[in-house]
Amino acid sequence: MTDRWDDLSKLLADGSSTRRESLRLLGAALAGAVLSPLASGTARGAGKSRAADPCKTICRCSKKTQQDACLAVCRSCTGATSRLCGSCGTGVNCYDLAHDVNNCGACGNACLPGPYETAACIDGRCVNQCVDGAVRCNGTCTFLGSDPDNCGACGNVCPASAPVCVAGACSAPTCTPSCPAGWCGGDGCGGECACPSGMYCEYNGWCYDDCSPDNPYYPNC
Repeated sequence: MTDRWDDLSKLLADGSSTRRESLRLLGAALAGAVLSPLASGTARGAGKSRAADPCKTICRCSKKTQQDACLAVCRSCTGATSRLCGSCGTGVNCYDLAHDVNNCGACGNACLPGPYETAACIDGRCVNQCVDGAVRCNGTCTFLGSDPDNCGACGNVCPASAPVCVAGACSAPTCTPSCPAGWCGGDGCGGECACPSGMYCEYNGWCYDDCSPDNPYYPNC
């Protein structure tokens, strides 16, 4: 075997290379030829290996039916596990966290509207807007035409002498008494309605005319 290596090295050696240098180059070439199939086989093996299924990582249900349902939802969600909300027992759902008003930016983060405002989820953030006609004053939506704390303009508080805001202007309270026929209760403005002559006011606020002397429950009119 040694003689063959010597002969082969002599053939490869030229005038500018020594015999030792030829042997070194020949050994390196042979080692590469032997090891290259192993190396390529290793690369092919790595290419065949599959990454861990993200759905199986997040779906860990003890019951098969729940596990299958969870995996189905996850895979229909294109494996975006961050968009999965719920649990094995209550059910798993895939939400658009960028636009879902009940799951905005994160599972369970609901965008809630305030007084006179609407709520929406835009790019994963809750955005509140005043309804038509309302104006935001100090962080709260209100109507300037009727709010005594913001009457006509934000921060304009109606005084005690004119505590009512009407059409954006502070004014004194006005009240029109109301006394329906037969009614003897309050008139809606702090007063009382009176019964017609010959009738009396019953405890329930209605007028009665039973003034018979022999009636033990009513006074003699």
